[in-house]
Amino acid sequence: MSSSTSRSRSRKRSRPGTSTVPTVSSQPTSALSEKASTYDDGTLNVLRDCCIYGPPFATGVEPSNKAELLAGLQRRRSSLDASAYPDSNFKRFLKANYEALNESQVMLEVVYPYFTTYFKDHPKSANLAFTNLEPIFQPPPKISPPQPDHSFGTAEEDIHLAVRNKLDKFIVCSRKPHAPAAVNDMMQVKGREGKARVLDTQITKDGAIGERAMYELHGFARGSPCPADGVAHTFLQSYHDGVMKFFVAFRKASSVRREPDKIYITEIAGEYLCGSPEHLRKGLTMYRNFVDMATEARSKAVEAANAVALASEDEGEGEGEENEEFHDAPAAA
Repeated sequence: MSSSTSRSRSRKRSRPGTSTVPTVSSQPTSALSEKASTYDDGTLNVLRDCCIYGPPFATGVEPSNKAELLAGLQRRRSSLDASAYPDSNFKRFLKANYEALNESQVMLEVVYPYFTTYFKDHPKSANLAFTNLEPIFQPPPKISPPQPDHSFGTAEEDIHLAVRNKLDKFIVCSRKPHAPAAVNDMMQVKGREGKARVLDTQITKDGAIGERAMYELHGFARGSPCPADGVAHTFLQSYHDGVMKFFVAFRKASSVRREPDKIYITEIAGEYLCGSPEHLRKGLTMYRNFVDMATEARSKAVEAANAVALASEDEGEGEGEENEEFHDAPAAA
């Protein structure tokens, strides 16, 4: 069977792709003339007006699975016990932090060796602009695409072609080879002189596209839009001057009729890693557990969507076999 035939059959039971970004008509007038940059003071306000609430606007809102998330963060990892991860590592870590003069050095000397390389086999990106994704809200407001300093996702080839075709602008972050797809785990980093407000804006943008990717995958598997149940499936971290913060993104239904769902990005934990060897071990434990939880959430979403696509494909093949007609071969002359 040709790939084009398989693709057309696998689409039969897929729901039509739908955009979950706020439309121009649903946005308040105050947002429509904004031209927002990640570095502008008012960008978080523009995002809020489009029903995307960053950490400063989500302090009283919690994900419905917060207790589970906090328990997962504290899970013991024997590889980070004091006997396995000696205090000498802390001295090197502290030295690297103080010698890192800017964001690039923090990534090179701190984030890569102490955090992300532990998951070296995960599909990942570094400082990659997610230019293939549909904007998180429609014009006139303009904002640059998300560009995490680091992200983990799924290898594009591990997502069924029918799923990728249907959800392209929601899950395929970039057309570049080996770019991760269905990204739900992102980190933003600042040098010592970086601004925390900019981190909040970056984390908010990242969280919105990650939550949307998970929402669309769940909807594909379900065959209809999912309820906005407040469960967090997207995981974010920020690192600034020795402090790592942990955020999650989730959606809740609006209490206002016809208003889009509200997406919240809220901080659930944090750790100062430069205080002592134990602080470092605790922060690394939380980070590794956080990545594991993100991986589990992403894998479940992708596997569920793939299962529906495969079932649709098999059903199409069965129908084709039932409709085949057989004829006797002509007699030899």
